[in-house]
Amino acid sequence: MQFQKMLSFFVDIFYIILLLFSKPLKDSNIKQNPLQNVVLIPGFHATPKMFKSLKKHLEKNSYKVYLPYFQRQHSDINKMTSQLKAYLKKNKIKNCILIGHSLGGIIALNFAYKNQNAIKIITIGTPLKGATLEKFTPNITSIKQLNPNKQLIKQLSNIKIKQFYSIASSYDEIVPFNSTKHKSAEHITINSIGHLRLLFDKKVFNTITKIIKT
Repeated sequence: MQFQKMLSFFVDIFYIILLLFSKPLKDSNIKQNPLQNVVLIPGFHATPKMFKSLKKHLEKNSYKVYLPYFQRQHSDINKMTSQLKAYLKKNKIKNCILIGHSLGGIIALNFAYKNQNAIKIITIGTPLKGATLEKFTPNITSIKQLNPNKQLIKQLSNIKIKQFYSIASSYDEIVPFNSTKHKSAEHITINSIGHLRLLFDKKVFNTITKIIKT
């Protein structure tokens, strides 16, 4: 287990370094009859760059990918949810598939809780049952809201969505495995190590494509 922890830490650091030197990503430029609109929502203090490999995979399969970016990610999750709603309205996106990594999954689920504009929700490494991370970031509002005893997580734990899927790695050094489960979600475990590794794993990409097609 100790070896897994060390390995996942260095794997995540490796991917972060790669992304720091990558070019910014833009929304897909697919104009002719995409199969579906897919919105990728990054996690805490992450950028759309995190979805570089997944975006490429989805575009190859003729899906149009949108990449919202949230300002002030340490602020209230409800405010970031409002930013997502404004982004979808501005880009005239309806009946989309929302895919969120980590905190991005909470934003996607919170959006579904308040709106009916998503046909599927896919979360990746998301603490659906909450996570106690305040000891690492004690003054950050969005992290405090992830506490299992806070109102937001309690509300989202009772949400019912027909097409809701939660993807988790077999070992995640940030989000506890059991926290990625939700009573309304189909839970899918990927044999992988690391919180960020999920965003670069072909098994995850193929799983997402399969979900979208169902």
